[in-house]
Amino acid sequence: RIRSRLYKSGDLIVSAGTGNKTYGVDLFPDRDFDIHFYRLMAEINVRQNTNLRYSLRYKLENRKQQINETSKATINDLTFSSNFRQINKSSVDLNLTYAAVNYNGPQGLSIELDMLDGLRSGKNILWNASYTRRLNGVLDLSFRYEGRKTGSDIAIHIGRAQMKATF
Repeated sequence: RIRSRLYKSGDLIVSAGTGNKTYGVDLFPDRDFDIHFYRLMAEINVRQNTNLRYSLRYKLENRKQQINETSKATINDLTFSSNFRQINKSSVDLNLTYAAVNYNGPQGLSIELDMLDGLRSGKNILWNASYTRRLNGVLDLSFRYEGRKTGSDIAIHIGRAQMKATF
């Protein structure tokens, strides 16, 4: 991971990684996997002021199932995010991700879910927005909205509300 300050309020972060994601169980050997991956990521962060921040990230990831070598995936992921914070008052977070997935392997099995992290082959769009408000010294009220359109599936929308007390 390399971080470089581009200018007074901006950073460039470049990172690379490789590894294995494994799972094995004697009872269900058809669910075993050993996924080798490598990823490259570049991210630009801009801090407009102390309250406002923008981020643009690109990630390329290749994954290959090592057991039987039946599945391969390439994921290109572009994410824009922003957040606005008022210290001890409120925060607003917005994220939008476009992920292009090229997957060749068995469809509808658990290996597809593990290889693609819930995405589908083709175009995937994910978005979310959250708002948190500090009501007093110990109570926070949060609202969160998430949406996703994966592959040829219909869009899914989820809304949540939460009240949190900190002691």
